[in-house]
Amino acid sequence: MSKYQLFISDVDGCISEPFVQPDWDILTEIRHLNMMSRVQDDIPPMTLCTGRPQPYAEALAQWLGIEHWFIFESGAGMYHPKTNEVRWSERIPEEIFEALNEMRAFAEKEIIKIYPKMMIEFTKRVDVGLVSPDTKAIQDAYNRCAEKAAEIHPDLEVHNTDISVNIIYSKVNKGTGVGELAEIYDYDLDRLAYIGDGMNDAAAMTRVGKSFAPANARPQASEVADVNLPDKETAAVLKAYKMLIG
Repeated sequence: MSKYQLFISDVDGCISEPFVQPDWDILTEIRHLNMMSRVQDDIPPMTLCTGRPQPYAEALAQWLGIEHWFIFESGAGMYHPKTNEVRWSERIPEEIFEALNEMRAFAEKEIIKIYPKMMIEFTKRVDVGLVSPDTKAIQDAYNRCAEKAAEIHPDLEVHNTDISVNIIYSKVNKGTGVGELAEIYDYDLDRLAYIGDGMNDAAAMTRVGKSFAPANARPQASEVADVNLPDKETAAVLKAYKMLIG
């Protein structure tokens, strides 16, 4: 029997590499392990934790055969792919929605007009996300958003990757999302495993019993990881998954 009850993976920089065709062979292996977890108790089932919106994560969950709740919008929401249920965090006050709407308007007016190839992620409710393959544009957007967020509300938090900027409520994040996931299933946090590569993954990685970071991880993730893997992205997820079996 596996020591771990659930294996949780970030999406961008882990399960997938943004703007790059997936490695279908490795994803197929990951899917196979997740499917086998239903009949072999030495393999933990898998789910996702991402800053991406629900529809994006739902598609990945379908490909991977995920049947557990997964976390989206950086911990603000959870979705069950079998029952089509959505849960939103009840910890978010109305003033935060107002602050995020102000940030969204700022991004549309002050950033998108400068970088027309950048877009605001559709359907997001509690996470203002900007995405672009232009890393320099993303860095500039991050700096501008961080400055504006500090003006709007002290509890807004800004994260970035090479291809995205996310503005979230600082008291609801991937760490709180993982905690709520454990409560739903009555799992022990020490028996959860997590792989993440971004600065916003650290909050979740420090709550679980085993954390991994791929070779492409940012310092905020690699510094708190229990295991820093030599592999990047999807290959690292597969290696971490295999390390949890038994």
